[in-house]
Amino acid sequence: MIESGKHFEYIFGAYGLSAFLIAALCVWVVFSYKKQESRLATLKAMGLKRRSERTPIKPE
Repeated sequence: MIESGKHFEYIFGAYGLSAFLIAALCVWVVFSYKKQESRLATLKAMGLKRRSERTPIKPE
């Protein structure tokens, strides 16, 4: 096994905190995506469309 030395607690804590923050960020992104999809579904049910789905106005 690799010799960890006297700074083992600091190194382990830094890696642990980094892993936790990355996992928390991933969970936050997934929940935010689901919330946004829900909001878009609500707007679509109300009959509102995205600008990209509207028929373009032809200049005269």
